Amino acid sequence: MPDDTHRIFGHPSEDVIMTTTSIGNALCVGAAQGATHGLARFDPPEKLHETAARKYLNDTGREDCSIKSSYLLLRNLYEFNFQCSNVTPFAAVV
Repeated sequence: MPDDTHRIFGHPSEDVIMTTTSIGNALCVGAAQGATHGLARFDPPEKLHETAARKYLNDTGREDCSIKSSYLLLRNLYEFNFQCSNVTPFAAVV
């Protein structure tokens, strides 16, 4: 998975990550949907969002954390709740 396909936002004080498609990816999807007058859906599956969230946790030194739940907030915008066995304040991870 290329690193530029998702944008990841971590909550500063809660164990929550939000993922959304990148701006470039969203523009391509929007153009394709516009060309088909909205008939075609090109939304990436939740699993790709979860993979991006997992990669973000790993890249920020939280390999011991597990994703507990996910929610579709808006189209192409997911929230993932996670829990870490080694409790480290989110703000301390850079």
